[in-house]
Parts: sequence; C-alpha cells; structure tokens
Amino acid sequence: MANMKPQERKTILRVLEGMDAKPQVQLVGEDGNAMAIISACSRAGRRAGWTREQERAFVEECMSSNYDHVLNTAMACCDVS
Repeated sequence: MANMKPQERKTILRVLEGMDAKPQVQLVGEDGNAMAIISACSRAGRRAGWTREQERAFVEECMSSNYDHVLNTAMACCDVS
C-alpha cells in the first residue's frame, strides 16, 4: 500500500475494516484479464464474509484506474497466490 495515493489507501482500509484476515485467492494459472481478477477477488471476499459495502468499495477502487492498480488493489485486499 506504500505506493498508493491517500484516497486509495482510505478505500482499501474501508474494505479491510473489521476483517480478521484477508480472503485467499489464487490468481496464478488463472485468466489475467482485469475483470477476471476483480471477479475472483470479489468471490473470495464474499466467501470470507465481506459486506456489500466492502465488495462495492473493492470493485470501485479496482476500476478507478489502470491494470497495475487492479493488481495492487487485489494484493492489498486479498492474500494472492
């Protein structure tokens, strides 16, 4: 999260708020398309108990910039392997 802007950090913290652990998601060997990454992380988040607000904040943050930002956001919010 060190290379993120302050607003991005606030959004990520809102997603992570109240979570005991980050949801686990496997991206290695999966489709590298940005929407596939967002979808996989959202599904993992739902399984881990994300609220609708947390999921919405995650998706909105991912879609607010470019592909690198999607990857950074996914790694900040999920335990990616």
